[in-house]
Amino acid sequence: FLLLYHRVHPPRVLLSGKPGAVQAEGGVSVPDLCREHGISNATFYRWRAKYGGMDASMISQMKALEEENRRLKRMYADLSMQTDILKEALGKK
Repeated sequence: FLLLYHRVHPPRVLLSGKPGAVQAEGGVSVPDLCREHGISNATFYRWRAKYGGMDASMISQMKALEEENRRLKRMYADLSMQTDILKEALGKK
């Protein structure tokens, strides 16, 4: 028995057609909106808090910065590990 879940991305929900916050303010209830997009109410409110005042270009810029931050953190972790290995190897000699 295998369940496949479709991951919904915040910009697509909040910026597709009508932004989710606009739909919610326009008379569509949050539970109905969440059911339509297949997300929980908590997810909607978390996304609204994070992406609320942003337009599509700001969201894409933030995503690019988050990706660069992940890459830099990974590079730092690799270099730290290499430094520790070298210190350990030199200390044993």
